[in-house]
Amino acid sequence: MTDSSSYQYSINEGQYEAKIGEKLKNNQYQIIKWLGDGTFSKVWLAKDLLSSVHYALKIQSSQYSDAAMEEIEILKILNQNENSPQWINIQKNFIGNQPSTHCVKMIDSFVHVADETLYYCVVMEILGPTLLDLIRFYEKKHSSISIQLGKEITKQILIGLIYSHDACQIIHTDIKPENIMIELNEQQLKQLINENESEEQIKKVKLNNINVGDTFVWNENVIINVNTDLKFKLVDFGNACQTNQQFEEIQTKEYKSPESIIQAKYQTNTDIWSLACVIFEILTNNYLFQPEGDTEEEEMDDLLAMMIELIGIPSQSFLNKGQRSSLYFESDGNLKRIKELQKVNLSSTLIKEYNFDKNEAQKLEDFILFALKWDPLERPSSQIMFFHPWLRQ
Repeated sequence: MTDSSSYQYSINEGQYEAKIGEKLKNNQYQIIKWLGDGTFSKVWLAKDLLSSVHYALKIQSSQYSDAAMEEIEILKILNQNENSPQWINIQKNFIGNQPSTHCVKMIDSFVHVADETLYYCVVMEILGPTLLDLIRFYEKKHSSISIQLGKEITKQILIGLIYSHDACQIIHTDIKPENIMIELNEQQLKQLINENESEEQIKKVKLNNINVGDTFVWNENVIINVNTDLKFKLVDFGNACQTNQQFEEIQTKEYKSPESIIQAKYQTNTDIWSLACVIFEILTNNYLFQPEGDTEEEEMDDLLAMMIELIGIPSQSFLNKGQRSSLYFESDGNLKRIKELQKVNLSSTLIKEYNFDKNEAQKLEDFILFALKWDPLERPSSQIMFFHPWLRQ
């Protein structure tokens, strides 16, 4: 990884050129080192000089101030409902007591002014590698996440979705492995801020191609053991909306729900479609849907064709709800441009291509297909998915 000091300079126009040692918000937060880049932001390790606690500090590009303000409002809602009667009731009557909401926690927010330019800043708890990092770790080992760990990840993310959907009335709209992160324990936090790290231990892991056994190194000196009790959280609510809002474009293409393609009204369970795609990916190291095309229209054609091959043609009642349906579909529900389709059997694919046991393949197929319903009105909620038999076994 590149040394953080070399990241003082902006890659994208509108990014704030933070410097190591710089203090923000009336000298409260001191920049320690660069942690990573968001789509329109930079994330830094910062120390709160009032409490001596370290946090992740996200500085948004000045060109995306409106988006930053919207994200801060969403994060405030997520913070405010942790002890709400609604969340307490959901735990008491449905999912049981939960020690975590499995959603990232905002600590503070403020505006930094430099050269007459406003930069919105969000102070958050420090989290570790993403679920995508974990997938890639297993790929390097020519392996994949175990079904047991896959179920645990699924349960935790569903708790995060139940909290955001039902306690906060928030739709994430961009569920994907990059937006699911692993919590760091106390020792790992010390390693991140270069306190008491074991150099010999880190060297030993690095010498073994950074993926020896069940251990890998993240962010240069943080040791992650995948056999420990990993905790996951939903992050990046920058594209999230409240349930009374509708954005024109949502979701990353590989995780895109059918309603978002045809521009029909979406609801909280648009996240459930994306989650089903993520579950397949973490257990196989491959996308469930990987559309290709030279234009967005061609990509969406390809994506819809893959959906039809897996779950059949959509109903006319569903297509009637979409502003863009006529762009892709004939009146009989078949695609306009792609005619040659071949039905895909998911459990057979899991057995033949990914060496799944027949019983496990059928159970996973049932879980994924239960979530992949064309019409949001027929697709289960996050609470219903939480009680699916696949997660109870």
